[in-house]
Amino acid sequence: MKLAASIRRRIAVSLLPVAIFAGCSAQTGPSVARTASTETALESSLVELGSAALARGEIDTAEARFQRALEARPGSSGARVGLAAVARARGDTARQREWLEEALERDTNSVDAMIALAVLERETGDAGRGRVLLERALEQSPGRADAHRELAELTGPAPRGSTVGPEQAGHRARAHPYDPWAGLEAARAFLAAGDRQGAVSWIRSTAWMADLDPASALAALQLLRELDEQWAERRIVPVHCFADQSLRRDPAWKMRLRLLWSSASASLAPLIDTVFVPVSFAAFSSAAASDDLDAIDRAFLAATPSPPAAGLVAVFTGRQPPRRSGRWRLGQAEFLGRRLVVRLEPESATSRTLLHEVLHLYGGVHVADDFESLLNPGGDALTLDRANARIIGLVRQRRFGPGGLTSNVMPFVESEALVAAYEESLRFNLAARRHGVLEALEARETSRFQAAHLAREASQLDSHLADVSRFVALLLIGQERFQQAAGLLEVAARLYGPRTQRGREAQARAQILRKSSPAPSEESRR
Repeated sequence: MKLAASIRRRIAVSLLPVAIFAGCSAQTGPSVARTASTETALESSLVELGSAALARGEIDTAEARFQRALEARPGSSGARVGLAAVARARGDTARQREWLEEALERDTNSVDAMIALAVLERETGDAGRGRVLLERALEQSPGRADAHRELAELTGPAPRGSTVGPEQAGHRARAHPYDPWAGLEAARAFLAAGDRQGAVSWIRSTAWMADLDPASALAALQLLRELDEQWAERRIVPVHCFADQSLRRDPAWKMRLRLLWSSASASLAPLIDTVFVPVSFAAFSSAAASDDLDAIDRAFLAATPSPPAAGLVAVFTGRQPPRRSGRWRLGQAEFLGRRLVVRLEPESATSRTLLHEVLHLYGGVHVADDFESLLNPGGDALTLDRANARIIGLVRQRRFGPGGLTSNVMPFVESEALVAAYEESLRFNLAARRHGVLEALEARETSRFQAAHLAREASQLDSHLADVSRFVALLLIGQERFQQAAGLLEVAARLYGPRTQRGREAQARAQILRKSSPAPSEESRR
């Protein structure tokens, strides 16, 4: 079988003792207009309503909606898959199979039908056909976490045994494609037989499943770094994933997170040349918290008072933003830290928010709303602006071990170059804020309400920009540029808010620097 090959193709401290987060927003907006026919739109809506009713246990209501969808579009495979689910809920296996077979006859590419029928085949004893159906489903839709999960359950771990030749080892790994140990053993067997490229090919299939056997997966990645020069300098970052109850409603949540991290690794590889390897999964409850990300993060910290000392800590929720107009946050991350919090869209196989928050861990800075960049929190661009590419390129060697900035960032960056890159970014951001204030002043001539709105937007507190200012101040202190550092700490104090704890602490630190260091001479200013 070619499943293993197809999987490989698809998966391609701070100055203050508090957690500093870069909160990221997205603007609510109109939904995308449908271009399908009226019949298809009605059918799709009814299938969605039927699925929601079935999830609530309202079987008769679900059946009625699926039947109406079938009447709206007689060729609907979605309605038939829904009716199969109704039959399953009633324990009618024969009728379930009829609906699913009919759905595949109508639409041979129906991934939902393939997966549902594969589950039925596995449960009724035909694992062989179940596997074929799942492989077909994944060829059609490589990011379907539910198909990966079902196939992983069907194939299971490989039986442990003595060392075998490359042919037998390859057969064993193909039979158990989700077992990192089997992939590692196949790589070793191929290497022993002199097939270096074959060994590399097998190793690449193991990283995204590291949590299933961390020792084998990490050993495989280390071997890959020895065999492939492109991997020799590539950094391996272990990731500890935590999911709340809203995300764990999906039985395939672990597989989904594995796929998301694999996708993030591939997307960011040209920039940071890093592989993010999920090595553990754990649960926490945010049920008692509000929908606000800060509240969800506090719930995580309360449930996990001692998170892993090393590696990236990723907190995920399926809870959607509060239902209010304006902006709401999809994610947040410790600026140059190692913890992030991300909301995941239902069933999405990719996450722009995850990419955005990872880049904050590498020092990325928000850009203005009208700027096309992955670090525009309200945009949808997947490209990176030049200034952030420069910053992240300078920080890409950072580590994710115990300790904070002093241990994980400062030893791995070129201080002067990074100061220059951040100063450019800060000048642009602060100039944009000043421009906003000027716009507000001009708007007073025509609309005092518009002027007030613009003024609020331009002068609002910005803890993310404050974090950046404070970090650059730390770099300047290391260069003994104390007066410039004090100036940036004063900027940070204003952006945090003068009455906040962080604002007061930044201001106090600035005053100490002002008093304890001489003012720069005219020559040093030049």
